[in-house]
Amino acid sequence: MFAKRRKKIFPPGTFIPMPARVCAIIQLCLAFTLILWKLAQPFSGEFFTIKSHLLLFEDVIGRSSAVSPSTEQQERLARNRDRFEQVSPKIREEIKTGYDDSRASLQRSFFEKLKQGWIQLVIKTHPFEQAWLFFSIIISVMLLKKVEGATQAIWLLPLLTALYAADNRWHGNPKQIAEEVALFPLESTLMNEYLKVPLSKDILEQRKQLEYGWKLYLVHEWTHETLTEDILSMDQQAEEGEFAFNLKRLQLYLKDKQKRQGVLQEPLWILAIYLFWNIFFAYTGWKHNKNVPMSMPASYYP
Repeated sequence: MFAKRRKKIFPPGTFIPMPARVCAIIQLCLAFTLILWKLAQPFSGEFFTIKSHLLLFEDVIGRSSAVSPSTEQQERLARNRDRFEQVSPKIREEIKTGYDDSRASLQRSFFEKLKQGWIQLVIKTHPFEQAWLFFSIIISVMLLKKVEGATQAIWLLPLLTALYAADNRWHGNPKQIAEEVALFPLESTLMNEYLKVPLSKDILEQRKQLEYGWKLYLVHEWTHETLTEDILSMDQQAEEGEFAFNLKRLQLYLKDKQKRQGVLQEPLWILAIYLFWNIFFAYTGWKHNKNVPMSMPASYYP
């Protein structure tokens, strides 16, 4: 009823040896993955970063993009609006400009984001990295198609990787913890300096302890007031402290945003992995193909 499917038999010498073929395919996958990752930046990582900070902008300014915020949220936003009006005009203008820029970035059309992705790939990508992407695809395809000269050209890839690594370590900006992130206190700081009690073993109790320690931190560090014993007043003090804390976060975020424009240094272990893989790929391709004629056998062609 069903005809048996015949397995196609290729003449000897049609393909390069298996180890080199597998490495060439992996190299192609790595190159295309990196290209897609760069093109996807405006759609993924950048989107979530902007979205999270946009909510922070709205909280500080006292606006809400929610369709139907709760009464409690509306009251909090109203209080934050009053607090924001008491901030110096210079800081208010800085925060409003950052908010407008974030909204504009979030509301870009699909084609604008696609254009930004291509700019990221074609203009903002390091020249050595661009050369590596180009030659990774070209040389891998040449190797798989057994094009003359591919075995020798494969050594360009570790050379480009070494040049990229040297340039990155020499000219790249050292990676540092963002000032906005460094603003948050450590858990040990909350426990030792504010609660002054050991952390409970009960996970639910731990949450209560840390929430209370966080409120103590906000009141002491950001309102410079003495904590009241009344729960309602304490929550009000903590809210004022949180507003001041978030305002400072936004200022540091806008400052860090300008710093992130330069090229950052890659960790040494990442660069070592890059170099190791490209040397391994070049050696494998050269070893298994140096004595193989890089042309299709005559019997392959019809």
